[in-house]
Amino acid sequence: MFLVAFVAMSNYLTASIGFGLVFAVQLIYTIVFLFELANDTSRQNKSLALTFPKTAISTGNDITLPLYWALCPGVILQFVASLLTVMSTDFLYKKYNSLKLSRSARFNLNMYKWMFVIATVALIGLTYSYSNDFTMVTSSANFSGGYKSLLLVLFLSSIILPVINVINANKLSKIMVSSTDG
Repeated sequence: MFLVAFVAMSNYLTASIGFGLVFAVQLIYTIVFLFELANDTSRQNKSLALTFPKTAISTGNDITLPLYWALCPGVILQFVASLLTVMSTDFLYKKYNSLKLSRSARFNLNMYKWMFVIATVALIGLTYSYSNDFTMVTSSANFSGGYKSLLLVLFLSSIILPVINVINANKLSKIMVSSTDG
């Protein structure tokens, strides 16, 4: 469903429909994930365990990062960004019958599209790992180093990229205010 929405969002003729589809699919994903998270009794155990070796200047430490710390805010922020963007594009389509944007606003919109795709892929990858990889293992201690590194990249991407998306969507939503000021 996300793939169809991303393709529709990228096409000039179907951009309005694409942003609406992205919002609808993100809404479904957000609701399903939050209900799944609320019903999960072992969400604290589903964590990324990072082991730092003992050196001459530091002691060996283990850090556990629960995956829902990145998933829950990331999914909610992606939903907020899609809501702001669908409101902005809907306003522009109603007012101008097209996406009439300045060059900098068009750059922000294109940046939003790509960051939204990358953030969604990171969130879906982390959700897949959260749902499937932690069924028998209580933490990621038995995972390979490469897979832990991938999960760490997905974890950090799921934190950083949705924040950037909300900032871009907020900049785009200011178009509505500036175009109605006079």
